[in-house]
Amino acid sequence: MIIANMKTFIKIGLFCMLVFFSCGGRKTSGYDYAAGAYGKSAYACFNEGDFTGAKKLYSKALLIAQHSDMPSLKARYLFNIGRVYFEEDAFDSAQKYFLESYSEFLFLGDTLSASSAAGFICLSYAGIGALDSAKMIADGTGTGGGAFWGMVRGRLYLNEGRPEDALREFSAVADLYKKKKNFEQLSLNCFLRGKAALYLKDFKRSRELLDSSIVLLDKTGVRYSRWRVLTGLSALEFCTGEEQRGVMFYRRAQECAPEGVIIPALEKVKSCSELN
Repeated sequence: MIIANMKTFIKIGLFCMLVFFSCGGRKTSGYDYAAGAYGKSAYACFNEGDFTGAKKLYSKALLIAQHSDMPSLKARYLFNIGRVYFEEDAFDSAQKYFLESYSEFLFLGDTLSASSAAGFICLSYAGIGALDSAKMIADGTGTGGGAFWGMVRGRLYLNEGRPEDALREFSAVADLYKKKKNFEQLSLNCFLRGKAALYLKDFKRSRELLDSSIVLLDKTGVRYSRWRVLTGLSALEFCTGEEQRGVMFYRRAQECAPEGVIIPALEKVKSCSELN
């Protein structure tokens, strides 16, 4: 009798839970959870360099987020899809998602995230060669802007062929990333400073910075950007006459580049005229 009553009690309890979680304000909690699960998996794929998997999972997260009672999820996944395209150098597609996320963030009053989206819109313009549009956004949105916009301005200077100005911007924010122990951004900062130093033919400093970038990446779970640093080291070796080492680093970059990423042709890297 006791067991029978317990079974009845459990059945009633389960029924009440189903009613509770499918009614009122809790109805969309399942959507939030599912979108978050897909988003977490997508982020792991992104860091590992599985860009195809990341886009697929982020797209599923975005679709589910349409039904969520957390509108910030939609904006976040739009932005994240743009980030994947950006790392593939698919700047037109990236810009589309960044623009959508920017509008969503502004509507939500999330000015910090909107500023990040604007920064990547700016860099996407630079990626397709529209430097005037990129500079217009930077001048209108990125005045001040802390470390993030310092990095954006530095990257624009590199695109303009102004490595001294780029180094000034990158160096100004490096200590901020060090204090925060943000190894991922510090690795990017070292890579970009190494790129600027290579433009200036300061080969010793370029090597120090590119080596530091690799070491810092190893402290993170990020793998997708490793190929860029290896390509930089390849260019550096060619610039200093070490062709065998240049080829070695180039092959390593090929091996770890995410699927869909197009590495600069070997002859371009050998020319020592540009670091991707």
